[in-house]
Amino acid sequence: MPLKHVKPDSNQPHQVDTKSPDFRDLVASLGEHGVIQPITVRYVEGDDYFQIVAGERRYRAALAAGLEEIPAVVKDLDDTNTAIQQIEENLHRANLNPIEEAAAIRRLMSAKEYTQRQVASKIHKPESYVSQLLAVEERLTRQEKTAITKLRPDTRPRNSADDPVWKAGRQENHRRRGPGLYRREETPSWRTSKIEDRSDRRRRRRRRRRRQISEESSRC
Repeated sequence: MPLKHVKPDSNQPHQVDTKSPDFRDLVASLGEHGVIQPITVRYVEGDDYFQIVAGERRYRAALAAGLEEIPAVVKDLDDTNTAIQQIEENLHRANLNPIEEAAAIRRLMSAKEYTQRQVASKIHKPESYVSQLLAVEERLTRQEKTAITKLRPDTRPRNSADDPVWKAGRQENHRRRGPGLYRREETPSWRTSKIEDRSDRRRRRRRRRRRQISEESSRC
C-alpha cells in the first residue's frame, strides 16, 4: 500500500518516540530489509484515506527510511472496535505509561458510553484496576502528566517517593480505605491498662527467673 494513502490516528494514546535508539535501529533495519510485519488499517470513507489501527511505529520508521510502500491489512472497524484493538495492543507494550493507558480507557468509555465495569470486561482487566488507574490519573497535575509522558521507561522511578504516579496511588488508597492502614489509631484506655498489666507480669516473671538462676549458681 502506498504510504501517501496512509495516515496515523490522531487519537492514538501511545505516542511514538522517534528520537529513541530503538526507533533509529528500526529505521536502519527497514531501510535494509523492508517492512516484514504488515500494519493494520481501516478505510475512512469520508476523507478517502487509510487510518492506522496498529503499527504506527513501523509506519513512521518506514517514512524515515525513505520507503514508498508498506504492507497493510485492511479491516472493517468502527470507532469503538478501533479503540478496543488499540487499547488491547497498547496494554501489551512494556513501555506504555499510565497516562497513555488511562487516556486510551477514557477514549473507549466516551466512544461507546461504557461504564468502568464494561471497559474492564472488554480489555480483560479487573474493574478495580481500571477504577484505580483513572482515579490516580485524575489526581496528577498537568505538569506531572507531561513529565511522566516524556520519561523513558528505563528512567522512570518505580515505587519511589519521587514517582508522582506512586504518590497519587498512595493518596487514592488512603482516601478509599481510610487512615487506619497508614497511621496507628489511638488505643482505648481499657486496652492500654490490660497491655500494661501483661507487661508487668512478664517483667516480674523474668526477675524471678533471674533470681532462681542466680541462687542455683551460688549453691554450685
